Amino acid sequence: MKRFFLLFSFIFPGLLLAQKEANIWYFGSVAGLDFNSGSPVSLSDGVIDHIEGCATISDKDGNLLFYTDGMTVWNRLHMTMQNGENLLGNQSASQSGVIVPHPGNSNLYYIFTVDDCYNELINGLRFSIVDMSMDGGLGAVTNQKNIMLKSNSAEKVTATYHANGKDIWVAGHGFQSNVFYIYRITEAGLNLTSFDQAIGSVHQGNNDWSDLCGDRGSARGYMKFSPDGRRLAVAVTKTSILEVLNFDKQTGLLSNPLLINERADPYGLEFSIDGTKLYVTHWYDSNRPLVQYDLNNNAFSTSFISNGYELSGIQMGTDGKIYITQPNTQAMATIQQPNLPGLNCGFNTNRISLSGTALYGLPNFIQSFFYNFSIAAEFFCLGDTTEFNFASSSEVDSLLWTFGDPASGSNNISRAISPTHHYRNAGTYQVSLQIWYNNGELQTLSRAVQIYQLSTSLGPDLENCGPLSIGPGGGFTRYVWQDGASASTFLADSSGTYHVCVTDFNGCEDCDTIVLDIFEAPVLDLPATRYGCEAQETILEGPPGYDRYVWSTGDTTSSINVTAPGNYLLTIFNEKCSATDNTWFIVFPGPEVRLGNDTMICEGLPIELRASISDNVSSIRWSDGSTGDLLVVSDSGTYFIEVLTNQTCSSRDSIQIFTRDCTSFLEAPNVMTPNGDGRNDAFRVSHENLILFKGAIANRWGEILYEWDDPELGWDGQVSGKLASKGVYYYLIDAIGEDGIEYKLSGAFHLYDE
Repeated sequence: MKRFFLLFSFIFPGLLLAQKEANIWYFGSVAGLDFNSGSPVSLSDGVIDHIEGCATISDKDGNLLFYTDGMTVWNRLHMTMQNGENLLGNQSASQSGVIVPHPGNSNLYYIFTVDDCYNELINGLRFSIVDMSMDGGLGAVTNQKNIMLKSNSAEKVTATYHANGKDIWVAGHGFQSNVFYIYRITEAGLNLTSFDQAIGSVHQGNNDWSDLCGDRGSARGYMKFSPDGRRLAVAVTKTSILEVLNFDKQTGLLSNPLLINERADPYGLEFSIDGTKLYVTHWYDSNRPLVQYDLNNNAFSTSFISNGYELSGIQMGTDGKIYITQPNTQAMATIQQPNLPGLNCGFNTNRISLSGTALYGLPNFIQSFFYNFSIAAEFFCLGDTTEFNFASSSEVDSLLWTFGDPASGSNNISRAISPTHHYRNAGTYQVSLQIWYNNGELQTLSRAVQIYQLSTSLGPDLENCGPLSIGPGGGFTRYVWQDGASASTFLADSSGTYHVCVTDFNGCEDCDTIVLDIFEAPVLDLPATRYGCEAQETILEGPPGYDRYVWSTGDTTSSINVTAPGNYLLTIFNEKCSATDNTWFIVFPGPEVRLGNDTMICEGLPIELRASISDNVSSIRWSDGSTGDLLVVSDSGTYFIEVLTNQTCSSRDSIQIFTRDCTSFLEAPNVMTPNGDGRNDAFRVSHENLILFKGAIANRWGEILYEWDDPELGWDGQVSGKLASKGVYYYLIDAIGEDGIEYKLSGAFHLYDE
C-alpha cells in the first residue's frame, strides 16, 4: 500500500510559525508543485526556465505571491513584476536567492541574491525589496533594488527564524575564505551591519580548467539551516568539504564546526524534519550518490542511499518528505521518511511526475517554514491501520493521543510515541496530541485526518459489437489490468472476463471485474472526402447487402443525393450490430470575381474594365463574348464577366457604367482689389472639371509669394501677414481637365488697394 505522510503544525511559545508559505514551488523548465492539498500536485502554469537556484513565496494560506530565479521576479499571474527585471543574482547560482518577509511590515519582502561562478561572482550578495501593496496587489520591486551587502560571496544563501520567533537570520558565505555573513532582520528592517564570523573551512578549490568556472567552481554548493535552526550545513563543490556547525538562534553565533569525511563534489543538501539526518547529493561524482549522514552519531555514520542516478537539487516539502531533482527529466525522486536511518528512509526515484522538466535546482526557502511539522501519520485508506509518529528535538516526558473516534471506545486514546489506530468508517477525524515536556511545558496539537474510501467500477456486464474500450475513469495514479497493462483504459476485442485494480492519489486501492460478450460488427469504410460544385447534386453511396441504412439526413436508402456541404454520417445494421462512418462532402464554390463598384466615366473617354479573380480560374468570358483579361468600354450600360474553374464551377459579376459631360474650363483674372468690398478681393481662377491644379503668384522680381493646389482657393494679397503693395504681379498655373486637356496659364494682373 502506498504511504502518505500527514504533517501537523503547532504554535511554539512566542512563535507563530509559517503554515503554507512554502506550499507553491516553481523551478526548472516550467516545472512546479503545489502542496496545498497535503501532497504535491504538478503545476504547468509557471514561466520560470532556469538551470539552478530559484525562490518562491506564498501567503500564510498557501496562495502564490511571487517567485524569482535571482534575475527576474514574476507575480502571481506569472507576469514579470513591475521593476522585476535585471536583479543581479544569477539563475545558474546553486542558491540564486531566498525570499524573506519583513517582520514589521506584512507588505514587504526581501529578496537576497547571489551571483554564479561563470560570472566570476562579480555581483556578490545583494538584496532587493518587494512591496506587495503596489500594482494593485500584484507587487512591485521598489527602488531599493540590487543593494550590495558583500562583494565577495559564494553561490549560497539561507535563512531561519530568530529564537524570538519574529526576527529572521540570513546567512551567506565568502568565497576563498571561511567567513560566514550573518544578517538580522527585525521589525525595523534589515540591519546592514553583518555579524561576520571566520569559522570552519576555507571555501576554495584547485584550479580546474575542465570547468569553465576554473578555481571558482568551488563557490557552488548548498548551505542550509536545519528546520529547527540549531544547525547549519555547508557543501563546497569541487572539494571534499561538507561541514556542519551549531547555530545559536538567539545570538547568531556559530560554533563547533564539524568536518565530515566527505567524498568529492558535495552539492545539494537537506536535513530531515527532526534535524538528525543530513542528505547530500553530488555534482561531478560519476556515480552521483545520495548519501545520508546520521547526526545523532558522533562519528556521523554514513549510509549510501543510491548510486548511479543523476540527482541534484534537494529540498524538503511542506509534507515533511524530501524532494530531489533528476535533471532533464519530468520526474523527481523522493525520500519518504527522512527521519529513519539508512535505506529505511524510503528513497524512491521517479516518484513525482512533472508537467515541466526538472533541471539542477529547487526553490530556496526559510528553513523554519518546515519546523512546524513534528507529527507524522500515514496509511489513510479505509481498511488500513493508520500509523502516527511524533518527532521533537526537545525532551518529552509523556504523550496522550486522542484519535477523534469515540466509537472505538478505549482504543480512541494512546500514550505511545508511535501509536496506530484502525478507523472503521471513511470520514474526517479530529486527532489531538498532548505533549508534556521535561521542563513542565504542555503543548496541544490538533489536525483533521481524512480517511478515504476508494470505490471503482467498470460498469455492469454487457454485450458489445466489436472491440470496446473499458476503464474505471480518470483521476487515478495507477492502473493494473488482468494482463499487467497500466493504461487508464483497455481495449477488449474478444469475449471474456476483464479485471482492473486502481490506486488513487491518496494511495488507496480498489479492484473491479466485468464480463463482456463481443459480437462481430459490420465493416463500413466511407471515403473520407467527396467533392462537388454548388447547386450540383452528388451521390453518396453505402455498401450493399445490409439489413438497414440510416443517414444523418434521415434517409434510409443505401445512397443519397446531396448538394449542401457538410459531414454526412451513415449507420448500417446487421442482425446484432451496427457500424457508423462519415464522409465530408466539400462543395467547391464559384471562383471569386469582382468588377468593382458601378462607375461614372466621361463621355467619349474609354476605360478598361479589369476583374479581380481568384487563382483557380481556368477560363473567362465577357458580356461581349471576348475572353481576354480586360474589356475596353466607352458607353454607358451594364457589362458582366463570367469565370469558370477546372471543376466547372462558375461565378459571375457585373458593373453599371454611367457617362457624363466632362468638358473642362480654366480662366485667370487680371485684377484684384483686396479692399473687403466683396469684389475681386482675392486672386481666384474660374474653372470647371479640373482633376489636377497647381498655381503660384510672383512679384516683378520673380519672387514666389504664394502657391496653392486647390482651384477653389486663391491669393488674398497677404505677404508675411501684411497686404502687398499695389502694382503688377504675375501668375503661373498648370492644370489638367477631366477631358484630358492640359492648361498652362501665365500672365500679369494688377493689385489695387482702392
